[in-house]
Amino acid sequence: MAKFAVLHLEKGVGNDAPISSHIERTVNPANADKDRTHLNRELIEFPDGVRNRTEAIQYRIEHAGIARKISHNQVRAIRVMMTGSPEQMQNTYAQAMSKFGLVRGKESSEARHISTQQYYRELVDKNEDLKEIIQEQEELNLIHNLFPMMKEQLRIADLCKTMGLAVNSIKALLEGRNLTAKTFSFFSPEHKQKFTAEDVKLKMEKEPDNPDKLQLNLNGQNIIDWFREQYQRVIQATNHYVRPNIKPEAGKNKSFKL
Repeated sequence: MAKFAVLHLEKGVGNDAPISSHIERTVNPANADKDRTHLNRELIEFPDGVRNRTEAIQYRIEHAGIARKISHNQVRAIRVMMTGSPEQMQNTYAQAMSKFGLVRGKESSEARHISTQQYYRELVDKNEDLKEIIQEQEELNLIHNLFPMMKEQLRIADLCKTMGLAVNSIKALLEGRNLTAKTFSFFSPEHKQKFTAEDVKLKMEKEPDNPDKLQLNLNGQNIIDWFREQYQRVIQATNHYVRPNIKPEAGKNKSFKL
């Protein structure tokens, strides 16, 4: 039998952090044995100061010599997965996958692939708890469809909370008010560190090219872009030295004027 290799290429979303968490097992998928995580191997070494796949993606972009601006919603990574030949996937592979309830790699099998949607539908039928979760998600999706800006406002509110803003400041932004401060230290969830801005004017506005999307502007600039500019300055000033993680402290940074 001839041997083949199948190569799958898929566009990643944003910085592809959810997939990084899945690959690096910082989260534990239900279909993975966390007791076997130690058997995983990383074959590619990261540059100095880069700790994970998400940081490696950003590092590659920053050092690729790209002159044009890359927006936050552009593709930043391509996922690559290669599978073995049918000859390698028969018999023993079927035995290995049987413990997951999957029938795979059987010689002369007449089985056909089913879609991911159908697989999860059948899985839900066997699990009442999942049915309830899916129903709640469908209800939430309906609310988002009826009130599309609500989902965007919740996303901005979550970003503000992560950045270290107080609840009353977040509420003021959602009401369309400006926040001002002489200085303020914002925590960047992407870079895991704080950056200080002066003469701060913070405002939530619609994206110029997409009125259905919201962005948080710092002194007229998208704060995501501002974070990346500040990070670049730190890298250049410290010769690629990466500062340790700094998490926002509760009760700090509440000096905004409304």
